[in-house]
Amino acid sequence: MRQHRASGAPHTSTLGVTETLRRSRRMNEREEGPIDQPPVVPPSASEIYALLADLVMHSEETRWSCLNTMLVVDSIFLAAWAGLFAGTKSFAGKESLLALLCTPGIALGVLFACLGWRSSQYLDDFHSQAHRIEEDFPRGLPRPFHRGEQRRRTVRSGLPRLTSSKWLVTAIPVIFAILFLMLFSASFLLEP
Repeated sequence: MRQHRASGAPHTSTLGVTETLRRSRRMNEREEGPIDQPPVVPPSASEIYALLADLVMHSEETRWSCLNTMLVVDSIFLAAWAGLFAGTKSFAGKESLLALLCTPGIALGVLFACLGWRSSQYLDDFHSQAHRIEEDFPRGLPRPFHRGEQRRRTVRSGLPRLTSSKWLVTAIPVIFAILFLMLFSASFLLEP
């Protein structure tokens, strides 16, 4: 064990963390702890607001990235199904192979519909928390989540609802799952 240069107190080093063994003046006992541990300071409202804004953007990007991934994978299965259906002569097990190509498309549609809905719920949670923080902003400061909420209300009702990202990232995977269910049936019913 080495001596600490400034105080002469012994210290140990574990994985780069230096701990000083100090003698308690009152009880003559040794205490172990970090040399200088800064006090824990809770984050400010502006730090939380910035974090929520980042989380909203990240959630939006994640939703669309997941949807794009599903569309690429489903396109591969769709092209394979169409190529096998139209491009080959009938052979034993062709119907089973066509049905097998539909199974991942059905499963991915259901899975990504659930993921899209869940991502939308997180986005709504982050948005509403940032909206609440904006209520405490002084007059004259921009309130982007308040403006966004006004736009979101108009899109959530009536026919414009069909263009909302929350609806699209959930409905598109469901539509693809239904398409693959129809192709699954067609695998056994149609003659190529």
